[in-house]
Amino acid sequence: MSKVLELVSGTLRIAVIAAIIPFFANFTTIRNGIYRDYVAISAGGIAILLALIALATVLKEDAKGARLGIVAVVVLIGVYQLAKGFGFIQLTT
Repeated sequence: MSKVLELVSGTLRIAVIAAIIPFFANFTTIRNGIYRDYVAISAGGIAILLALIALATVLKEDAKGARLGIVAVVVLIGVYQLAKGFGFIQLTT
C-alpha cells in the first residue's frame, strides 16, 4: 500500500481526491428539464486540469508507466464526472 502512496503525490494526489469526491457528494438541480450536478462538474474539471498539470512532472520522474496509468485513469474519471454533471449520464435509483 505504501508503494501506491509513493506513486501518487503532490498535484496528482489532489487530482485523485477531486475525481473521487463526486462519488460521495452531490448537489443536483433540475431546472426547465435540465439536469446539473455542480459537485461533479467542478470536481471533474479540477481533476482533469490537475491531472494534466501533473503529467508534466510525471514525464520527468522515474516509474513513468505507473504514474502515466494513474493520470490516464484520473482523466477518464474526470470526463465521466463531467458527463454525469451535465446530464449526459443519468443514474436512476
